[in-house]
Amino acid sequence: VVSTQSTGKKMLPLLTRGLRSKRLIKFNKPAINRVPKTRGYAQEASGPVQLKLTLATPDSTIFQNEPIEIITIPGESGVFGVLANHVPVITELKPGVLRIKKEGKNIDYFVSGGFAFVHKDSTCNISAVEAVPLDQLDGDAARKSVSHYQDALAKASDDEARAVAKIGLQTAQAICMALGISA
Repeated sequence: VVSTQSTGKKMLPLLTRGLRSKRLIKFNKPAINRVPKTRGYAQEASGPVQLKLTLATPDSTIFQNEPIEIITIPGESGVFGVLANHVPVITELKPGVLRIKKEGKNIDYFVSGGFAFVHKDSTCNISAVEAVPLDQLDGDAARKSVSHYQDALAKASDDEARAVAKIGLQTAQAICMALGISA
């Protein structure tokens, strides 16, 4: 605080006073007023009764705004289910089974990676690198891939080769797990 010689009044330094007059600094505003109001975990859900799903890969759209009952997502921090009115979430997908329940029937896709976005308006957008119906996966090829990538990981001489082998091994093991076979 600086005092002026002519009036003897204390005043804010020039910089702060200038920012305040231009409303760049707001004083005495509680932080709670600046937080957007969204539904939290313990609040009652209301609104649409069905979740709308869009599932896309780089070369095709598998579902476009389709009403579904529930989707189970293999997220990087764990597998979780999404119903209508779910709290907003963004998660990276790990290799695993994406289970969609539509009209009482389960539809299973194996995804190798990507991202899932759950929005507060009961929509879910999934961008997957690959999405293959589970019944189209070849268990024998998956077992061979596990052996191939284990050998490649053991023989990897640089970071790039190790990363490629690790990703391939994780994906092949996830396919084996999804099919219920030993690797």
